[in-house]
Amino acid sequence: GSPARGASILAGSAMPGPLRRLLYQLAELENDEVAAQAQLDWATRSTVGFDLTGARAQVAAFRGRMGEARRLYAETVAGATAQGYRQIASGYAALAALTEALYGYDTEAIAQARTVLQTGPPNEPRLRAATALALAGAVDEAEPVIRRLRQVRPQDTLLHTAYLPVAEAALLIGSGVR
Repeated sequence: GSPARGASILAGSAMPGPLRRLLYQLAELENDEVAAQAQLDWATRSTVGFDLTGARAQVAAFRGRMGEARRLYAETVAGATAQGYRQIASGYAALAALTEALYGYDTEAIAQARTVLQTGPPNEPRLRAATALALAGAVDEAEPVIRRLRQVRPQDTLLHTAYLPVAEAALLIGSGVR
């Protein structure tokens, strides 16, 4: 089935925000404006609607609209912070920094990543910020952050199989290793 079918099946249920974010992103990928708008309409009535704003930022960046993505990421961080979700806010701020680095906006990526690291974020946003630093050419700043997190929570599968390997690869890329 399509995302639209999934959304219609679940329309009357109490779906969590992350599921709505995923349905929005899938609808955008399928160019299903009706299904995408249904999720955005929900977001206007929700205290966690900022998560859909973050998804909109990701879609804008995916489509190369960095000005719009920057504005939406800033709105997302502000919204999450206002609702008391500091970890989510730092995650989106780190994702914004990583997006800047991936598009080659090194100055913006470094500034955003430094700001994230100054907030004392949890490990995952910290690694995303370090990844942005490494990709943007600030390897000397990224390496100590990554080094410190290599031994943290060894049982944390997501940290050690998703975030850390990406950060390690960014270090290598940033160092010129091919």
